[in-house]
Amino acid sequence: MSNMPVNNEDKSFFNKIIDFVKQSIQTTFKYFWSKTLASVVLGLIGYGFLSLIKIEHAGIIGIIIGVFNLVPAAGGLIASIICGIIAVFQSPLSALYVVITILVLQQLDQWVLTPLIVGKSVNLPSIIIILSLIAGSLIWGPVGIILAVPIAGMVRAFYMVFLRREKEHDKQQTVDINNIDEDDKPES
Repeated sequence: MSNMPVNNEDKSFFNKIIDFVKQSIQTTFKYFWSKTLASVVLGLIGYGFLSLIKIEHAGIIGIIIGVFNLVPAAGGLIASIICGIIAVFQSPLSALYVVITILVLQQLDQWVLTPLIVGKSVNLPSIIIILSLIAGSLIWGPVGIILAVPIAGMVRAFYMVFLRREKEHDKQQTVDINNIDEDDKPES
């Protein structure tokens, strides 16, 4: 190791990198935690509604709904098939109700729960969550759905750590010509 002194700019940049990594890890953790919370809420809503309309095994179906909600893209379809098979033994009409319930719950999750719960958790506006999920799915498919919100959070963290602070620093360096004292004005 060398004993060369480290200047303040290098320390500042190193601290920014550490801050960026911390914020990125926090955002990713918060995303997966809040997505799990949204899945639990979805499973409970499914259980409650299916119990209300007297579907047998509503508890198991609610658990399946919640667990498969964590699976991007195909989770709703898989849950619909499994739960439809479970409910068809009660009656074909029950299976239809279960499948329709799951499809409605998937829309509720996609357009309401995920943007609200996840958006607040990772500190991103709901529209950014929706757009990042759409972009992620179009670019990388199911993997993109998993990675879209954490990547959007990392972009936000990068902006906050590197670009926003630089803009604030630049604003502090500029002089407001309206606030210059008469003694400080250059002579013409």
